[in-house]
Amino acid sequence: MLILKRLLTLILFCFTINVSFAQINTDRPTQSASAFVVPKGRFQVETGFQYTRITDVVYQITYHNTLLRYGLNDLFELRLSTSNEFLDPALDGRNRTFSGFGPTILGFKSHISEENGFWPQISFLGQVQLPSGQNEFEVETAVPAFRFNFQHTINDNSSIGYNWGMEWSDLNSEATNIYTFIYSVSFARAFTTFFEFYGAIEDGSNDHRFDTGLIYLFSDNFQVDISGGPGLTEEAPDWFLGFGFSYYPK
Repeated sequence: MLILKRLLTLILFCFTINVSFAQINTDRPTQSASAFVVPKGRFQVETGFQYTRITDVVYQITYHNTLLRYGLNDLFELRLSTSNEFLDPALDGRNRTFSGFGPTILGFKSHISEENGFWPQISFLGQVQLPSGQNEFEVETAVPAFRFNFQHTINDNSSIGYNWGMEWSDLNSEATNIYTFIYSVSFARAFTTFFEFYGAIEDGSNDHRFDTGLIYLFSDNFQVDISGGPGLTEEAPDWFLGFGFSYYPK
């Protein structure tokens, strides 16, 4: 938690610096999906590492957490994501570990509307987890998820965004409602920071979380990020910390 406190202090200090917009439109490191699709013909890679402290004795490491995006045109993109997972100990109560590939996820994002006054930029994201993965991370049947993504521009340097959607753990389960709300601001020509609330609601179980992070734009096609935050309810993990990068070839 000391690392998270220091990160938050750094980000709050940065608000005293004169800002100017700088960021690739990505879906990481935030939990919110951007309202934008990647441009036609662009192949974009977003990848990273995450450490999650689930309880005092259980933690999970996600590495090679990679999302590949390709713009078929300026209104529609294709998506593929996969990851490697390590869980210690397993959640079945026995003192053992699990590691392996997580499920492969195929999806798309489509543009719905441009921002116009109070009307936000809107897109739709649909995806399906394929029957894949190893050990505790596998899914046995294809399961869907979707979300609507919204963004309002506040000024040249800042914006707010929010997502709402539903996801399923299997075809026989009740749907889980998912939400995000994010405020982001750019500063010092190459930095962007954000503050975000997000979570899931299912049958009275409330998993609410908070995160914040810092994004640095090295060039117009390469940026790095760091993020982290705590769980806010008993159902949520204790905290997480992650880092990664996003890139597209010119």
